[in-house]
Amino acid sequence: YQDKTGVSAARNLGVQRARAPYIAFLDSDDLFLPSKLEKQIALFDQDPDLAFVHCSFSKFDTEGRDLGLRDTSKYSGQIYPWMLQEWATLMAMPCMLMRKDLFEELGGFDPQMTWAEDLDLWRRHARGRRVGVVAESLVKVRVHPQSSTYGKVGALDGFERYLAKAFADDPDLDESFRRKAFARMYDNLGRNLLGGGTGAQMKLARSHFRAALARSPIQLSSYAGW
Repeated sequence: YQDKTGVSAARNLGVQRARAPYIAFLDSDDLFLPSKLEKQIALFDQDPDLAFVHCSFSKFDTEGRDLGLRDTSKYSGQIYPWMLQEWATLMAMPCMLMRKDLFEELGGFDPQMTWAEDLDLWRRHARGRRVGVVAESLVKVRVHPQSSTYGKVGALDGFERYLAKAFADDPDLDESFRRKAFARMYDNLGRNLLGGGTGAQMKLARSHFRAALARSPIQLSSYAGW
């Protein structure tokens, strides 16, 4: 037990108390397939220096209906820094198997971040290290209507902070790379809102597309979305 200080602090305490060499995360409403840990540990056995091992996943709603596969197999090997420009399909928390020693060496989750704290941890692990992946769906992630809606509308501040922190940590990334990363992030946020249909969501989507074009005027998908 600890006083309520946010999900990052809670997870950090859990890792601190853990005694095994590997850490996995499973929230109460998501599911591991039976072979998930077995297959991921086998990759670590082959290559103990991997930063982490993840897998693809599927989504399902509160009624149990399948919402499709999310293939994250492209995140393999040296994924930094190009992972900062990837937004269409992101790695998911319950898909991770991480080394406890490296997690603690890098300081764990940032307790000051309430959004994108997982992406922040992944990019710190991947910088200068290789990533392993089991190229099949071994996790089922439950999607709640409320969280899905908030994710589409409320993610902007968290993602901006994530990228700003990444670029502050790595000043060698040039301005062109940074502008492209921000442009792709805004573009993806805008496209995620296009199916919402409400006037407020369409106004917000156009704002995201304008922000994307301000950083990358040649990004044709943002013109089309706007």
